[in-house]
Amino acid sequence: MSLTAPLQPFSAWESYLTKQGYTVARTSPQGSALFVCDGKPSYRVSAFEPNEATLCWMGRTMVNDARCLYIGSPFQHDATDLPEFGLERHDAYHDDLDYISKSMLSVFADSPVKYRAQYILGTMPRKKPTRPMKLGTILHAMLLERKTLEETVAVYPYSCYTDGETPRLSTKRAEAYERKLAPLICVRESELPTIRQMVKAAMESPFGELLRTHSDKAHFETRVDGELCGLKVRCKPDIHVILDDQIVVPDLKFTALFGQEEFERTAKRFSYYLQKSHYKAILEQKYGLPVAWSFWVGETVQPHRFGIREYDERSSEISDEYHREKLTQLKTCYDTGIWEDTFDTTMTIAPWDLGGEYTAETDDEDATIRTGGM
Repeated sequence: MSLTAPLQPFSAWESYLTKQGYTVARTSPQGSALFVCDGKPSYRVSAFEPNEATLCWMGRTMVNDARCLYIGSPFQHDATDLPEFGLERHDAYHDDLDYISKSMLSVFADSPVKYRAQYILGTMPRKKPTRPMKLGTILHAMLLERKTLEETVAVYPYSCYTDGETPRLSTKRAEAYERKLAPLICVRESELPTIRQMVKAAMESPFGELLRTHSDKAHFETRVDGELCGLKVRCKPDIHVILDDQIVVPDLKFTALFGQEEFERTAKRFSYYLQKSHYKAILEQKYGLPVAWSFWVGETVQPHRFGIREYDERSSEISDEYHREKLTQLKTCYDTGIWEDTFDTTMTIAPWDLGGEYTAETDDEDATIRTGGM
């Protein structure tokens, strides 16, 4: 039997490779199996026609592709297995709505009506990933899962751009190409140097030293469940390091604006404080140890700085109180079935809201006081 032979059922491949001394190392949710044997090339047997993303991966590895006939349900696998080959993924974590995540709680804090539409009725689509979010996913895979750049990304080809003197990325063509290569993440070729520089900056920082020092005690992107305020809750820290006296959580963030004021605005916009409180409460309940939390921030533009940001003690206390309040309110909404927004209906206008050319008028007495006249 060879790779050029007619397609055979999985059982035929399994029998053939077993006779050659091969054993199944791992299976994937998509129905493929990895056969390995000491001193021999590995074989991947898949019950589906590989897509372009799979073919890209195969061209970069020592694993041979052996397609087999699809005859019924995919090859059985253990649901706890890791995704196969760094390409085949399923999003069971984000699709699990029985346990409240930080993202779900953020939507509720913004609007109970939006929460109901998105997570209960399923009528509101989730937001599309932004450029920093895409870069963050790539860098997480490279830093935490130790994937190479080639195993993580694909470059948009010329066919994804418009014609003309100044070609632009066509949204329609790009989205079609992304679907074709998923789960590889598509980027412009000009972004590859940025990704390489950001990975280098992270690994040369104290964050990289932490990974090297505590790799044996670190849990990468591991789901942790708990129960808070009568609700089932979940979190999935990038990393949590279990030490004898504490849990260390260095959370990765990537932003174009690294400065103090700029990052604080980003942290407020995306409720980083709520993430810290949510994860911290679940981890402390799970392990019975205090959590030392810090944000490690990478800059997506030059000079690609990488450093630490932390909330002070009082800010953390305020955030924890707010977190408990929102969980309690969410539990009430589930219990009563009442999902209402409570926005303040009173609006205010400050002079600076009206533009730089507007100058507020003052009476003569105010003017006299300002100029020091009589």
